[in-house]
Amino acid sequence: MTEIKFIDTSLRDGNQSLWDATGIKTGMILSIAPVMDKDAHLQDVQECVEQARKIYDLYAASDKIQIFSPDDYNRLSPEMREKTYEWLQERLIK
Repeated sequence: MTEIKFIDTSLRDGNQSLWDATGIKTGMILSIAPVMDKDAHLQDVQECVEQARKIYDLYAASDKIQIFSPDDYNRLSPEMREKTYEWLQERLIK
């Protein structure tokens, strides 16, 4: 079997990265997992978030990882967009 590797470049180049430019830290996660997503099973996404939450709990940061599961398809609906805006506003505007 051929091994496939992925390289995430969104964090590369420090202050020039998309993450740093927007003020979002890698420790902040909002996972939007629509109930009727045809590409990902909600139960799998929930399990991943719960496993990651165990690490966040070790650092008393469980409030920094959230999952939002609207009863919708895999699209950026007005409800999902509003939830994303609220989440960003809570973290970026002090």
